[in-house]
Order: sequence, then structure tokens, then C-alpha cells
Amino acid sequence: MIPIIVVALVFVLIIIRRIGKFRFQIWQIMLLGAIAVLATLQISPLKALKAVNLDVMFFLFGMFIIGEALVEGAISHTFPTGFFAGRNRWTVWCSLSYSVWVLQPLF
Repeated sequence: MIPIIVVALVFVLIIIRRIGKFRFQIWQIMLLGAIAVLATLQISPLKALKAVNLDVMFFLFGMFIIGEALVEGAISHTFPTGFFAGRNRWTVWCSLSYSVWVLQPLF
């Protein structure tokens, strides 16, 4: 029951992100949730370490680096503006139709 309460509180805190004059980052909220579950002995520290998948961690680390580089380079803001401009409708149509064709086997 405690893990369900902790997950619910983490979700609520991620939505609110502010308690009084304190503003929390998502990683801080998740860290507090992990500490709460460990402190209440719902999972042992050894089991928690064994549950970490390093492949996923490295993948996420790389994706966050690429995402931050795109934001810092302003590519994430300028690319959609130019890509979805009125004179590029043919490019948008081709991209969307290709995406549907590629994703169709997944459905």
C-alpha cells in the first residue's frame, strides 16, 4: 500500500511542482519518492540497484544530451517554423504519409 501512496504523491507533486514558496524540479520529486520507498523498506537497496537497467540509463542520458543540444542551438524552435510554413506543404504531406506507412505495421 505504501508504494501506491508514494507513486500517487509523486504524480501529484509532478503536476503541482510547488509547495508554498518552494518550487521542485521533476528529478527532485522522483528522488524524494525513491528515498521514501527505500526508507520505508518497501524495497532493499540491493534490489533497487539490481533493478537499474544500464542500457536504458545510457539511452536516456544520450537522448537528454541530444535534446538539450537542440534546445541550446535553437534548432528545436527554428526547424518546425520553417518545416511547417505554407510553401512547404508538399514536404509536410510526404513526411506525414511516410510516417503513416512506417508506423502502420505497429497497429
